Amino acid sequence: MPQGTVINYTERRLLWILDWVQRTYQTDRNRVYAFGSSMGGCGSISFCLRHPEIFAGIRAHVPIVAYDRGSGGDSEHRIVAETGGLDMATAEGVTVRQRLDGTRFVKNTPGDLPYLVITNGRQDASIPWWKNPDFYRAMRDGHHGILAAWDNGTHSDCAANMPSDVKAWNNLNSFHALIALNKSYPAFSNCSRDNNPGNGDKTDGDIVGFLNRGLTWEEPADTPERYEVVVKWALEAESLPVTVDVTPRRLQAFKIEPGQQVKAVNLDRASGQQVQQRTLTADAQGLVTFPGLQITSPAGNRLVLSR
Repeated sequence: MPQGTVINYTERRLLWILDWVQRTYQTDRNRVYAFGSSMGGCGSISFCLRHPEIFAGIRAHVPIVAYDRGSGGDSEHRIVAETGGLDMATAEGVTVRQRLDGTRFVKNTPGDLPYLVITNGRQDASIPWWKNPDFYRAMRDGHHGILAAWDNGTHSDCAANMPSDVKAWNNLNSFHALIALNKSYPAFSNCSRDNNPGNGDKTDGDIVGFLNRGLTWEEPADTPERYEVVVKWALEAESLPVTVDVTPRRLQAFKIEPGQQVKAVNLDRASGQQVQQRTLTADAQGLVTFPGLQITSPAGNRLVLSR
């Protein structure tokens, strides 16, 4: 197709199917999740990530996060037959390249996104590694919920030797217990135990690594005047204290206006002692971030926000 406009018929069809299933089987609309591997992972990024009003969480294994052709690999060949190439125009006012660029989408979307668990392999010849680090950083810098894990695996053996706590997210129960559209959750970023994914070169950065591994939480108490969440470090206690930036996402009742200030306190759950205190100012999206929250106890630390 050397000319013309690319129309996203596939997404229209998927949206219709999802709505039909929900109406027909009366499913829980607050707990819709996407699980996909390889091209299913690609669809999770290109379709599900863009519909936070539908999807509460995503488990994407070896996905393409941004389609391109260059020194790091070629993912354009996958869609040439359908679209004529990445530089074709779409009916959405952007090119195919822009529409399939998950990093661009995340950078341009400050609002809540589905909680994402993503795994990739550096030696994956089918799903090139080079675009992943920038995508991870866009999620981090946007204070979106992400658990990223990577290894030196190929397309077929990536994540085979991942630790059990990461593999646990392959089970729908892990999402069902913590992630729902009608529940807030803490988005983590800049954890002191994070690894470095590098610059996109297969040999740069930590060859095996994680972002936000070992961090978990208990269901928040989310009221109009007060927000509380217990943040935990679920791995070896000798690593404590661990620090991490915490951004409450999907706030249900504790709504904050842009520019509004809230009091924030970090309490050691085991002793009840105050560890940190901050005054936080909401950004243009009404989000506040507690920088460098210290997790000091295996029992976790309680972050309390109040007006």
